[in-house]
Amino acid sequence: MQQLRITVSIPTYKRPVLLRTALESVRNQSRPDLIAAVIVSENSTDPGSEEVCRDFTDLPLRFVRQTIALEPYCHVSRIVELAETEHVALLGDDDMWGRYHIEEAARQLSAHQNSVAYIGGAAIVSDSSRAISSPFQLVAQSRIPPCSDRFADCWVWSAQEMLLASLLCTPLNMWAIVGRRDNLLKAMEVFTEPNQGIDADRIMIWELSRLGEIVVGRETSLFYRVHGDNACARMLAEAPLHHRQASRAYTKRMLQEASDMGIDARALWLDMISRMTPQQWNDVRKFSANLAGSRDALVAAWGDDAGLPRNPELGAIVYDILPPFLHRTLARIMRKTT
Repeated sequence: MQQLRITVSIPTYKRPVLLRTALESVRNQSRPDLIAAVIVSENSTDPGSEEVCRDFTDLPLRFVRQTIALEPYCHVSRIVELAETEHVALLGDDDMWGRYHIEEAARQLSAHQNSVAYIGGAAIVSDSSRAISSPFQLVAQSRIPPCSDRFADCWVWSAQEMLLASLLCTPLNMWAIVGRRDNLLKAMEVFTEPNQGIDADRIMIWELSRLGEIVVGRETSLFYRVHGDNACARMLAEAPLHHRQASRAYTKRMLQEASDMGIDARALWLDMISRMTPQQWNDVRKFSANLAGSRDALVAAWGDDAGLPRNPELGAIVYDILPPFLHRTLARIMRKTT
């Protein structure tokens, strides 16, 4: 069997200090021989990123600069286009991989040759110490049938499983993806569309699952760093109404595309919640506060069958115009009282 060769794609924007830790996590991979190239793309004229890259001469690193700044998600797809290998690994400039991320991705993709991508587990951290502050939003662990095998080293999800996992949250992180280049570019066509919210990777991963099965790793292989300059934090602070509208539109799109594929999402949803324990369903309801627009779309589509609290239209409007700090306060209260 021919050994996989993987291109690592890292988009960056004026964050050389964070970029350094991302590159160190690439340098520390257990199987550096699997890495054919590392492409770092700076989306500004800031010289700091290029200076950092000069310190990683042991990596097959190529630095490129975008002469005209791209929209953040379009920047990601542009770097993937530059890859010359069949497989590409995505890494955010402010995130870090665990030591065995590339090795495990290659192992799983070799074992599941019909799959379009591998996505490792993720944990949320606040700094480079990798001290985990919380798990990523993989609430699907408690409700998707393949997850009932607690001893499997991975799950293999079809579009059906990915749909259920993604309706109320972003269950997987795009920076933990190692996938086939052509499939990634096809899924990233959604990034050319306007009105992308902070959960744009949710719809991208859903589109990827429509192209074939996705291997979901059980081990934590990505440390997703939350900080003041985090892209999601900025988007939420600057445009909470925009984010809610985007998540509502994405969920409606997912339901329509599932229907076009012959997937009865409502029947699957009802079957899923009927088999949940009260604690599991309570966990799902808590997560509904994180993607309020998605909750709105499910309630609009399925009414009481969605099993989620209805928001009066006036209440939704008031929520949309609240300043960001009140959004965060209300979200914390909802999580405690739901």
